[in-house]
Amino acid sequence: MKKRLILLLLILSMPGFRLSSQTSQQSSINTAKSASIGIVQKYLQATGVELPFFDVTKTALDFAGLKVLEQGQLKPDVRISISASGQPKGSRYMGQGYLYTGAELNGSIDFELNQKTPLIVSFYGLIPPDPNLRKQFSPNLQQPENAPFMKAFLAPGSFVDKFISIMADHYGSQFISTSLKHDNQIINRFVIKIIAESSDQQYIDLLIDKFSQSRLRALIAKAFGKIGTERAVPLLIDALSDTAHSVVGNAVTALGEIGDSRSVAPLIDIIQNPDSPFRVEAINSLGQIQDTVAVQPLIIATNDSSADVRHAAIFVLGQFDHPKAEQAIILKMRETEDRTRLTAIEAAANFQSPSVMDELIDMIQNTDGRTREAARQSLINIGSSALHAVYEAIDTGDPAAKAHLIFVIGEIGTKEEVNKIIPFLDNPEPQIRATTARALSKLSAKHAVPDLIIMLRDADESVQLAASWALGEIGSHEAVEALISAAEGQNVALKKEAAMALGKIRDERAINPLKQMLVHEDHTVRKQAASALGEIGSDKAVFPLIESFADKDANVRRAAEESIIEIGEPAVKELVAALNNENPVVRSSALKSIIEIGKPAVPELIRILNRPDPLLRENAVSALTDIGAPRALDPLLKTIRDPEVIVRRTLVSTIHVFSNPQVIEILVRALEDDDPIVRGNAANSLGIMGDPSAIPALTHALSDEDPAVRTSARDALIHIGQPAVKPLISQLGNDDPAVRQEAAIALGELNSNAAIAPLAERLSDPEPNVRAEAAEALGRLNARKTISLLLPLLNDPKPGVRHKAAIALGRLRAKEAIRPLINLLDDPYPVNNSAAEALRIITSERFGKNQQRWRQWLESTK
Repeated sequence: MKKRLILLLLILSMPGFRLSSQTSQQSSINTAKSASIGIVQKYLQATGVELPFFDVTKTALDFAGLKVLEQGQLKPDVRISISASGQPKGSRYMGQGYLYTGAELNGSIDFELNQKTPLIVSFYGLIPPDPNLRKQFSPNLQQPENAPFMKAFLAPGSFVDKFISIMADHYGSQFISTSLKHDNQIINRFVIKIIAESSDQQYIDLLIDKFSQSRLRALIAKAFGKIGTERAVPLLIDALSDTAHSVVGNAVTALGEIGDSRSVAPLIDIIQNPDSPFRVEAINSLGQIQDTVAVQPLIIATNDSSADVRHAAIFVLGQFDHPKAEQAIILKMRETEDRTRLTAIEAAANFQSPSVMDELIDMIQNTDGRTREAARQSLINIGSSALHAVYEAIDTGDPAAKAHLIFVIGEIGTKEEVNKIIPFLDNPEPQIRATTARALSKLSAKHAVPDLIIMLRDADESVQLAASWALGEIGSHEAVEALISAAEGQNVALKKEAAMALGKIRDERAINPLKQMLVHEDHTVRKQAASALGEIGSDKAVFPLIESFADKDANVRRAAEESIIEIGEPAVKELVAALNNENPVVRSSALKSIIEIGKPAVPELIRILNRPDPLLRENAVSALTDIGAPRALDPLLKTIRDPEVIVRRTLVSTIHVFSNPQVIEILVRALEDDDPIVRGNAANSLGIMGDPSAIPALTHALSDEDPAVRTSARDALIHIGQPAVKPLISQLGNDDPAVRQEAAIALGELNSNAAIAPLAERLSDPEPNVRAEAAEALGRLNARKTISLLLPLLNDPKPGVRHKAAIALGRLRAKEAIRPLINLLDDPYPVNNSAAEALRIITSERFGKNQQRWRQWLESTK
């Protein structure tokens, strides 16, 4: 139950959840000529953080040709509402304490056009805490407000990425071209990324013009490579002498992606320059261009003093269909240095000449295990053309070499090879017998089954295991009795392998032996038996599998659950009975399995809604709402009258999965329940459903005696959106100060001009919490005309009011507030913190809480 409530609260906190009730398809927002911007940004634990949502949004709209209107001006064609919440992420670092080296940002961008919301886009940016302890960590990172929120703001998938993508999608070449003609580093960065991803050639001229801007050269070089334009080749060649490493590196890579032969000579120059840090990248690019002029320089590079250069050159040479390249690879395969030899063997797979295959077979004769395995894999990669050479060599070399060659036959051969390798089942060497068994299974050799059955009694365990595995892969029912005998033996490894094979064959004769294995002392045997019973899928295995829900080993329990789910509907009655088991672990596994089985379990679950055991009823409610079958709705709704609070709590927290007016009625009724958790859960569910018909009841719940219920009702009204504005405004005059406070908070989130005047009246409210929340709400609404009313609150006797007023005036970029904000810097925390942050936003200066520096600066600006 606790996990379910937490999940529900997390869903409610996600700004983009309204996508389920709104259309997100393309709309006519590109016809708009004017726009307003409403921004709500909150940062958990971090006071005074303000990211440049407004600046980026306004600049992007300017580039799209839209006029941005301030609040209170003419009605805009499109209203853009941005809701964002951030959280610092940190870790404890030895010797430095807990530092906030990461940050998370999520939210949504809503476009409202003609009183409809045709487009809602969610964004999410994450900068994980730095895993390494570095001396350059600033002590400032001990404060959550100094977490890298700006990096999260610019992260892939975060706000800037998503908003620029929206602009590019709807305003196309006009937006992209205008953006590139202006010097805005943030927007240009994402526009160039969009061009690169689309490989659109129409912007080449603009990119070429912009390539001279040093801060963007690396990004544009990368884009040139993605687009593949040959026109950029001279620019990229010139960029190879750039002083910025990022530019040179991206230019080298881009030249390879474009594949123009003009790049070959300058790339060879890089390879031959021992001081260049881009020699490996240049080698890789030559491999992409595939000009034979590069073969000889690459051969020379295979002897370079740098190991990375040597190995890159060897690997790339393997991509050239050239005699000299082939000969160089063969020579490198004979090197004594391990990494060189193994790289050459891997590269050799690209050649199919007899000399290369003979060399690979010689490598398999090598006593070094890694060399043999690498050569074996290269022969497999060469494919069926290697078979002739393999057969010619199979009778030479030691047993291990022969086993490797048999393995190759199993991987690349056909059924024609079966009769050629069956005789190896009688080989005196266990390794060869075992490998042959596995190779035969790869070749689906059914007529080898009698021989494989005999091998289950082989003197060598590895052969027994290989035979068992092969019989399971071939899937012959002829082998079932022999595999059962193997499973009933004392050898634990063979028991598991035989159980696995029996599961693959899916013969019901194996059920009883497998059931007996469910109580074996070895947990790995029990797990394999449970899995095999699921593969067989018989209802005869249901009861013993449910008993395994109580196994002391988690892996066994998980295997039993998966098998029960695989069996499906035949397991439902036994699973429902298990919901009443005295063991909570069994009940949990049974419930999880029922939910996974889904609709076939619904009739049985409905029947137990009337059982006397409240825990059983609660589990049934949970399962039915998770499954979401329409036929379960009416029986579920009746449980709102259940005498047990645990049942009602579960019902109201999950029933929202059914989109039905009856559900709204039941949840509204639940707002009057005696239990505060039921009332809070009901409010949460009404918020998720987003139906305006619930607004009166939720507004009334703002006066609930329980603070948590009031908060849930407020959040639900916020998620319902604009229809809740007028009812919330009416609550600003409520006699209960707690209701006025909740209404002010909600209105600050809803981005409605209609709330500005009523909220301004609350700035003189006798209750300080109401004054504080009204002030913050006006800041969120960008209500600049209320600046003169907010300024006196900086002298309010209550620190909480001064704190929120400072935040609001910072958001409003109120230059009139600079002097009184400087005066607040000697206030205690958090007032001084919010004052310092407000001053930073208004002035773009960074003097922190140093009152003297701020005063000096103010005097200097007169």
